[in-house]
Amino acid sequence: MTARKSSTPNFQAIDDSVLGEYAVSNYSERLYSKVYYSIRSLCGLLAKRSFQDFNWDAFKERFASDFGKVEEQRFSLEQLLEFANRKFDKTLEDLVVRLGTILAAQTRICCASKCEC
Repeated sequence: MTARKSSTPNFQAIDDSVLGEYAVSNYSERLYSKVYYSIRSLCGLLAKRSFQDFNWDAFKERFASDFGKVEEQRFSLEQLLEFANRKFDKTLEDLVVRLGTILAAQTRICCASKCEC
């Protein structure tokens, strides 16, 4: 039996370490952080509605103690998505769009104060 020649060329992965401080993290890492911060934002908004003396910094600390820091990835992306779906009826797309909206609003507020961001 004759061995088939692969029609897919073998590509060498691009070494982006030469970019140094401008290197871009992998897509899966960026996606995880988007989901993490969107969930934190949703939880924070609900907590803020429930407590008159809500402290955002204290909430972030409590969230990090329960969910871990984003760098730790204490839970898998699938677990975070299941949590978001069960608690907020949000999908991956909903969470990514939500974070984009939050970041755009923060940029408008920041730039309105004439900072040099």
